[in-house]
Amino acid sequence: MLKETRAAVQDALDKKMTLEQMKEKKILDSWKKYSGDFISEDVFLETVYNSLTGQKNGKFIKHN
Repeated sequence: MLKETRAAVQDALDKKMTLEQMKEKKILDSWKKYSGDFISEDVFLETVYNSLTGQKNGKFIKHN
C-alpha cells in the first residue's frame, strides 16, 4: 500500500499537479478503505506529498 500510494503521488508530481489538484482528483481514492478517524485521505496525501517534495508546512496534526 505504501509503495503504491507513494508511486501515485510521484506520478501526479511528474504530471506537474499541485497538492490541491491531487486532492480534487482524489488520486488516493483506491485506498480510501484505509482512511478513518486516525488519519484522513487528504492528510495522508499531504504527508506523502510533503515527503516527496521536501516541504515542511510546520502544521501539527492532532490525531484521536
